[in-house]
Amino acid sequence: MTDTANAEAVRARAAACQAIVDDCVAGKFPIGDALTKLQAAGATPSEGEGHIRQIEALIAQSKAPQEPPAGEEESVPTRESTPDGLERDELAAFRRRRDDAEATAELRAAELKQRAIEKAAWEVLRLRALNAQSSADDQNQLDSSSFSRFLDLSMPFGTRTSNVTAAIVAGAPHLADLVVVSGDEHIRETWKLRQHYSKDKILDGVVDLMQQLQLSEPIPRSLWRDIIQERYVNFEKLHASMDPGYDHRDEPKDFHGGFALVKKDQASAKKALTSEGHWIRVFGAWAVAVGTLYPHRIKELDVYRGIVMELFHASPANIQLAIRFDADVRDRYSKNPFHMDDRNRVQVALFTQMCASPSSPFIGQKRASSFTPGPSKRAAQVCDNWNNGVCVEPCRAKLHSKLVAERELATVLGQAVVAAEGPKTLSSSPRPPKRKAFEFTDVPSFHRGFAWGSSSPNNISPAALYTESAPPLPSPPQHLLDDPIIKFALKQNKHHMKVETPFDISAFEGLLSDHPNPLFVQSVIHGLRHGFYPFDDGEWKVELDDPSDNFSVSEDDLAAIRAYRDQEVAAGHWSGPIGKLLPGMKISPMFVNWRNDKPRIITDHSASGLNDGIPIQDGKVRYDDMRDFGACLHHARKENPDVPLVLFKSDVASAFLNLLAHPLWQLRQVVMVDGALQIVHQLVFGNRASPRIWCAVSGLLCWLGVRKLKIYGLHIYMDDFFGWDYAGNFIWFHGSYRPGGQQTR
Repeated sequence: MTDTANAEAVRARAAACQAIVDDCVAGKFPIGDALTKLQAAGATPSEGEGHIRQIEALIAQSKAPQEPPAGEEESVPTRESTPDGLERDELAAFRRRRDDAEATAELRAAELKQRAIEKAAWEVLRLRALNAQSSADDQNQLDSSSFSRFLDLSMPFGTRTSNVTAAIVAGAPHLADLVVVSGDEHIRETWKLRQHYSKDKILDGVVDLMQQLQLSEPIPRSLWRDIIQERYVNFEKLHASMDPGYDHRDEPKDFHGGFALVKKDQASAKKALTSEGHWIRVFGAWAVAVGTLYPHRIKELDVYRGIVMELFHASPANIQLAIRFDADVRDRYSKNPFHMDDRNRVQVALFTQMCASPSSPFIGQKRASSFTPGPSKRAAQVCDNWNNGVCVEPCRAKLHSKLVAERELATVLGQAVVAAEGPKTLSSSPRPPKRKAFEFTDVPSFHRGFAWGSSSPNNISPAALYTESAPPLPSPPQHLLDDPIIKFALKQNKHHMKVETPFDISAFEGLLSDHPNPLFVQSVIHGLRHGFYPFDDGEWKVELDDPSDNFSVSEDDLAAIRAYRDQEVAAGHWSGPIGKLLPGMKISPMFVNWRNDKPRIITDHSASGLNDGIPIQDGKVRYDDMRDFGACLHHARKENPDVPLVLFKSDVASAFLNLLAHPLWQLRQVVMVDGALQIVHQLVFGNRASPRIWCAVSGLLCWLGVRKLKIYGLHIYMDDFFGWDYAGNFIWFHGSYRPGGQQTR
C-alpha cells in the first residue's frame, strides 16, 4: 500500500472516530457503546483511549455552569491589570511574567483535569478487558472489588463524604446523637451504595451490566431493579421467572399520560415455594445477586442462610414456617436495614411466625373466644328461659327456639303426609342385581379369571401392549443438574462414576424405529446411554447424613456382604473406596435375605428414605400373569387340539444389574462395608422404581418378539420370559433341543 493510500485510510478512520465522539457527546448512545464502535471503526487501543478522554472532557465541559455561582466571583482567576508608569522594558518584562503565570496556571488546571479523565477512561477500559477475559473463560462475572472501585470512581465527589450530615448537624445540633447511633460502618456502606444505585442515570446502566453476567440462575430486569435498590423481592415471582419461557426483559413499556404496557401473564406470574429445595434454589439466586452489588453483605447472607436452614431442620413437618420467617425478615430489612445475621434482631420475626402458624408447637395456650357457627355436638333443645319469660332482652336463644319449633313442625307434617298415603305396594318389575351375573355359573370363585369362553388370536402380552401407550421415563430435574453443591459432588467423584451397558443400543434403537410410541422408546434409549433416573421428585436435602451401618450383624451375613462386595467390584458394578461423603450423597444400609441357603443382598432404599421421594404410583408395573398366559394357551389348544404343546421359560440373570443409574442418582447409592464407602453404579433391587424401569426395557424386548418375530405366545413377568411352542418345533441349541420360539428370542 502506498503512502498516499495510508494517509487516506488514516484520515477516513479519524473522521469515523470523530463522528462517533460527536454522537456520544450529543447523547445518542452511552460511553460504553462508544468504546465498541471505536473498536469496530479500526481504532487502536491508544487511539481509543484518546477518544474516550476527549468524550469525557467534552461531556464535563458541556455540564459545567456557564456563570460562576453567586458569592464565588472572587475565586475565578482574573487577568492582572497593567500598572501605570512603567517604562517600555519594564512593561515588556511585566507582560512576560504575567503571561508565564497564566500559562502555568492553565497548564496545572489542564493537568489535573486530564488526570481525572485518564483515570476514569483507564477504569472503563480495564473493566471492559476484565469482562472480555471472563467471557473467554465462560465465567463472565465482575470482580466485586473492581466493581466497587468503578462505582466509587463514578460517584460525584460530593457524595463520597459526609458533608451533608455535617451540614444538617450544624443547623440542628440536637441531631448529633443520631449520627453517633447510626455509626454502623456495615449499614453505612449499604446506604451509600443504595443511594448511588438509585439515581436514574446510573440505575439503568447497572441493570444492563447485571444482565450481562453469566449467572446459573438469571434474574429478570424488574427484579434486578428491586435487588439493586434493596427493595423486598417476592421469592414466588423469582421462582416463577426460573421456569422455561419466561421473558427476562419484563419491564413495563412506559407511554405518555402515566400509562404503561405490561405482559399480563408475567406481571402476575407467581410460583409457590412448597419445599426446602425450592427455597434453597431461589435464595441462592437472590444472595448471589445481592453479593455482586453489595459485596460486604456476602458473609452476612451466608450466616443468615444457616439460620433459616436450622429452622427448616427444626420443623420438618411445617416447612412453610421457615419460608414465611424468611419473607418476614427480608420485608423488615427492606423498610429499615439491619444485620440479618443478628439472631436477636430476627427472633421477633420468628416468634411472629410461630404464633401465627396453624401448626404452632405451643400446646395448652388459650385461644381468644369467638363464636364459630357449626353443627352442635348436643341435641337441639328449646330455650325454656325465653319461653317462660325469664330473658328480658332478645338473645340468640330466641332465634334458636324458633328454628327448633319450625323444624319439629315440619317433621310432624311430613310424617302425617306419609301416613295419609297408606302402605306402599311392591313394584312388579324385578330389581336389577347388584352384581353382574358371572358368565360361567359352574366355575368356583377361586377359579375366576381362569375360565375362558371365546378364543381370540389377539391374546398378546399386556406388558408388550403397554409400551405402545406408556408415558416416557423421566430425566433428572434440571435444578439438580444446575445445583452447585451437586455439581461439586459429581466433579469430586467423577472417577468413581460409570455408565456402561451390555445392550447393543444402536441395534436396539434401529429395531424399534417403527414403534408407535417414539417418546417412550427415546426415553428408554436415553436411559441406556446416560443412565436411568428413578422417578425421584428431586427435593433433596443437601446436609450430610449420619453414616448408617448395615442391618446384618451375624458373621454369616457379614461374610456374604463382603463376598458380594468383592464380586461387584470385580464386575465393575461398584466403585472402589471413595474419600468421604459429600453434601448431596446418601448412604443406604444392606441386609441379607437367605433363600435355599443362598444369600440375596438387598440395598434398603426405604430405610434410608430414598424411596420416600418416589411416588407410589410411579412404582407400579403391569405384569403378565397366568390369566393372560392361560387365555393364550386356551386359543392355541382350540386351534390345534391334537398337537402337544411345550412350555418354556428363560430367566435374565441379574436383571437390574444390566441397567445403569444416572450419575446424579449414583450419588444417592452409596453403601458402606467395613467402614469403607463405595458407589453402586447399577439400579438396585431395593429401589421402588427399579421394577418399572426394568419392565420398560423388557416390555420393549417382548414387543419386538411379538410384533417383529411373530412369537405371539411370548410373555414377560419381571425378569422371566415365558411362552409356548408346538412339541415338534425344536431347534438344536447349545448341545440340546429347545423350543424354536425360545431360541428365536
